[in-house]
Amino acid sequence: VAFVGACTPPLTEEEEPTPTPVPTPVVPEKPVYEVKRGEVIDSVDFLCRVAPVKEAELFFKMNGRIAAVHVDKGDMVKAGDVLAELEIQDLLNQMEQAQVGLEKAQLALEKAQQSLDDQLATAKRNLDIAQIRLDQAQQQQQYVVSQARIGLKNATIRLEQARGDNPQLSIQEAEANLEKARIALQQAQVAYTDEKDKPGSGSAATEAYKRAILDYELAQAHYEATKRAAANYSYSTTLLENAVEQARLQLEQAEGGVDPLLVKSVEAAQREVDRLERGVDPALQKNVESAQLRLDRLGAQVDSARIVAPFDGELMGVMVFEGREAQAYKPVIVLAEPG
Repeated sequence: VAFVGACTPPLTEEEEPTPTPVPTPVVPEKPVYEVKRGEVIDSVDFLCRVAPVKEAELFFKMNGRIAAVHVDKGDMVKAGDVLAELEIQDLLNQMEQAQVGLEKAQLALEKAQQSLDDQLATAKRNLDIAQIRLDQAQQQQQYVVSQARIGLKNATIRLEQARGDNPQLSIQEAEANLEKARIALQQAQVAYTDEKDKPGSGSAATEAYKRAILDYELAQAHYEATKRAAANYSYSTTLLENAVEQARLQLEQAEGGVDPLLVKSVEAAQREVDRLERGVDPALQKNVESAQLRLDRLGAQVDSARIVAPFDGELMGVMVFEGREAQAYKPVIVLAEPG
């Protein structure tokens, strides 16, 4: 180590000492602060350990061989992500077959429903047509009944009028008139015979005799006409009685109602509509339900063979490896949701 020293030469007599200057004191500037309104933050720093707010231990719900592990420790995952799964190819094949079976059952149900809808529409049209025919027949039947009643009433009136015009009295009267004319003719003939040989008197007797002959012939004609009228009356009365009976039968037939076949047609059409409205064959619906149930069961088994993240978070532990056996309900993955 070397040391270097220095010294001041001594003052001579001629040299006077130089006074040491006194420094001027420095006055420090006072700081100037600008006053503002604001938020005063008082923070404290310290060491801590962060623990997750939410944590879940995840596991398979069935035994099996692990087919794939899709995550590692520390990975961030989203809810619904598949983290690991067992060998489920056979289940997937069965699910595919079950899906095909379900689609076939649904297609058969849809076809049956479409066919049923078409049949129901046709059945309803047939019912409407049958009902219209029945309504028309009932209206026609009411008209026929009213006409039959009118016909019976008219026939009865004509029969009563005919019976009121009984020609029996007219025959008796015509017969009496004929007898009177015959007697008068006899008397005129006697008078004519007695007077024809007397001079001057034959003319009056002749005229009287001629008048008596004419009266007798007229009475005879009237009598014959009355007899014919009586015969016609009997025939006409029989016809009128038959007309009344026929009108009565027509009324009874009309009041018997419409053609029973029309009523049965409406009833049959209504039964067909009621049958179709009960819906398709319940067996088809059961087939769909059975296929859906089988598909749901297989889906549940597939879900049991997979570990799915229940929420967003970070994987704190992954203790599962491809190719190894896994036990049901044994935790193998830990998922945490950081606070």
